[in-house]
Amino acid sequence: MRPATTSETPKFDAPDADFVVLPTPPAIARAAPGALDAQLKPLLQPGEFGDKTAKPLDYAVYIPRGFGVQTADVRLWSSEQPGANFVQPLQTVLTQDLRTGYLESTGLARDQARTATSLVPAIAVSTPAPGGGRERMLVRSVVPLLSAYILLMSLLLSGNWILQGLVEERSNKLIETVLACISPDELLYGKLAGTVAVGLTMVLVWGLCATGAAVATQGAVGAFLHVALAPLASPWIILVMLYFFLAGYLMVSMILLAIGAMSDSMRDAQSYLTPVLLVIAMPFTVVAQGVLSNSGATAIKVLTWIPIYTPFTMLARLGSGVSTMEIVGSGVLLAVFIGIEFVLLARVFRASLLNAGQKPNLAALARLMQRTPA
Repeated sequence: MRPATTSETPKFDAPDADFVVLPTPPAIARAAPGALDAQLKPLLQPGEFGDKTAKPLDYAVYIPRGFGVQTADVRLWSSEQPGANFVQPLQTVLTQDLRTGYLESTGLARDQARTATSLVPAIAVSTPAPGGGRERMLVRSVVPLLSAYILLMSLLLSGNWILQGLVEERSNKLIETVLACISPDELLYGKLAGTVAVGLTMVLVWGLCATGAAVATQGAVGAFLHVALAPLASPWIILVMLYFFLAGYLMVSMILLAIGAMSDSMRDAQSYLTPVLLVIAMPFTVVAQGVLSNSGATAIKVLTWIPIYTPFTMLARLGSGVSTMEIVGSGVLLAVFIGIEFVLLARVFRASLLNAGQKPNLAALARLMQRTPA
């Protein structure tokens, strides 16, 4: 590598050796095995023998003569608790020597015995390509799950805008002036269109930023983003995502407009809004965990057919594979639900616009839904 280095390349510093093998003192080399404990103790713990400046010996290993040919115990002395980084390599080397000696005793030449003990199996590991198998499904579920999360978050953000605007118009008596120029239905359609337009614009900006980041990013992160955006390569999936996203936005926005029409203040609006958002958002965690862990399939399928949860559940499931019949069936059911919701909540909206000071209970709310427009 030296020819490729430059003047700015730092010099190579060889790492420190893990161990240094010291020559065996003559007295210990001549000592009988039974006397090694007494001979080694001053070297392992010199402080106990009055030599405070001597550096203690870390390890001492006794390998009997003829090890590998006959059974004999190897002994290890340590000045402290022996570390695995020393004991394991020592055991590996001694195990290989022991096996070599055993094979030699059966008649194999030493070279053949060493070769036999050094044989290891070559394991060819086959795994899915990056983004393949279960990993691929999880990565492909990122964008659908993210779209469901964005739908939920955008509704939480825009919900306050919807309520604040309508409540302020009611509390400041501006609603009477507005209704003198347009009909309640025109007001409803205008607010609904404006709310959906603002929310979708916000989501569109987020989506463009994410797509730009995916295109500009290279390397492993770029490959991950390309796999994550793979579902968007299908026009069918894009249309399905847009349908459920728009349907979910319309469904919840209509509920928020009805709440705003019934509320004289933001405090009243929050008393309606909090339980509604809790009911809508509570199962989202269950859906997300079920999609990512591939568990709870029955619960997720049940939530798919409950219209108020259909947009979030279907958006989250698109990356893991959903049958066409299930998409079409749940989409039709959701459209019917939104149609019925629109008719009923539009009646509540019309009847509540000018009813200041009256906070309807459930029975009154049911009567408002049954009232036909004059």
